[in-house]
Amino acid sequence: MPIRDLMVYVIDSFHLSCSDEGESINQIVGEVIKVLSSDVMPDLEREIPIDDPFPTGEQVPEAAPDSPPPLFGIETRLKQLEEKLDFECKDTLTIGVVGMPGIGKTTLTSMLYEKWQHDFLRCVFLHDVRKMWKDCMMDRSIFIEELLKDDNVNQEVADFSPESLKALLLSKKSLVVLDNVSDKKQIEVLLGESDWIKRGSRIFITTSDRSVIEGMVDDTYEVLRLTGRDSFEYFSYFAFSGKLCPPVRTFMNLSRLFADYAKGNPLALKILGKELNGKDKTHWEEKLSKLMQSPNKTIQDVLRVSYDELGLSHKDVFLDVACFFRSGDEYYVRCLVESCDTEAIDTVSEIKDLASKFLINISGGRVEMHDLLYTFGKELGSQGSRRLWNHKAVVGALKNRVVR
Repeated sequence: MPIRDLMVYVIDSFHLSCSDEGESINQIVGEVIKVLSSDVMPDLEREIPIDDPFPTGEQVPEAAPDSPPPLFGIETRLKQLEEKLDFECKDTLTIGVVGMPGIGKTTLTSMLYEKWQHDFLRCVFLHDVRKMWKDCMMDRSIFIEELLKDDNVNQEVADFSPESLKALLLSKKSLVVLDNVSDKKQIEVLLGESDWIKRGSRIFITTSDRSVIEGMVDDTYEVLRLTGRDSFEYFSYFAFSGKLCPPVRTFMNLSRLFADYAKGNPLALKILGKELNGKDKTHWEEKLSKLMQSPNKTIQDVLRVSYDELGLSHKDVFLDVACFFRSGDEYYVRCLVESCDTEAIDTVSEIKDLASKFLINISGGRVEMHDLLYTFGKELGSQGSRRLWNHKAVVGALKNRVVR
């Protein structure tokens, strides 16, 4: 519970029995400790204002059994990304597609690839470059073989002389997608100097780290979160067996709360919806309560990939922001993080690095953190004794005289 709500609750819950200011403060502190030490917290219900997609009571449509799930909001995004193709430009264009983990970068570029691949004579969609790199399977010859798979080449790529291979590649325009790139070196290994790519080709690179593509792309498209209504409908599709909104009004506000928690992240909406499908209201309420403290395991695993690639000092700053400064003035956050570190660090640079990796957001001079990353960070932060952000941990530490 936010400390402001807690204080209002405490003050409204009892009457001061003395006129002495010091004694009144002691009474208030005593009440706060009682509430913090109690497992029973006041129920603060909130309504999430998302328009009902079917306000007139019309019948809720269901998807055909074998049809793929609808991708709410994808049409607008796809149209925006298609504009980056810019076929009037005769040069080769490299486009970066960026956004936080689970936001739909791969889904979006897959749809674009399926729609436009027939306009190019050579096409390749290289899935999960990060994993290929980690598994030591990054081989440019495999990439080239994929590009030439429809050319009926009768010899291995390794058997070509560099000059003849380059001439062959330069004979046709290509559509290339490098999916889930996590390091500049991966792009360098696969594309080299790009002097073998025929003029007029299009290359798309998806990544959760904007710094990876700096200086290597001609344009960038950021995949933004779904709108409130699209989030609600997408979650409902998976939570209610293909229906576009909850068939039972009992679940309406709970659905809105889950959609609000996911903050427009399609992967989280899908995972949570599937997990809650067929469960009763009590299970939904218990799950929502747990999510406020710890993220879903599958979602946590996705987020952990980006976190594990951070350096030690970046991890410390990320956890400090998650545990103490989820939303705050950028200068204020920077000053406090610097004051907490025993070693001198470039906090300005580190906060900007976290923003480029979409682990935090800087907007209007404020540092903000997505709800999914916030609960993920709090979970990690609670595993050590350095950060005491949980009220029970603070009370316990004070009682045990851990904090001096």
